Amino acid sequence: MQPVPSLEIISQLFAAAGLEKYWSNYEQYVKPGFLLEPMLTPEEQIPVGSTKIGGHPDVPANFKWPDWEGSRWVSLRKSI
Repeated sequence: MQPVPSLEIISQLFAAAGLEKYWSNYEQYVKPGFLLEPMLTPEEQIPVGSTKIGGHPDVPANFKWPDWEGSRWVSLRKSI
């Protein structure tokens, strides 16, 4: 994860983009957060139980995947 930019840095980015006149309107909405940077990793290199986005779920071989109203299976989006 990258460090979260400070309000000062975000303000400078507004200015660099020619948007400094709008900063006072948007400053109140800037909240602490984090940035995820996904990287492609072969499935066999990801330890069971690890956090991941996409890929195959870590479930037993005989696991029955849930379906939605009998029509389609529910897909895995991320595992945290």
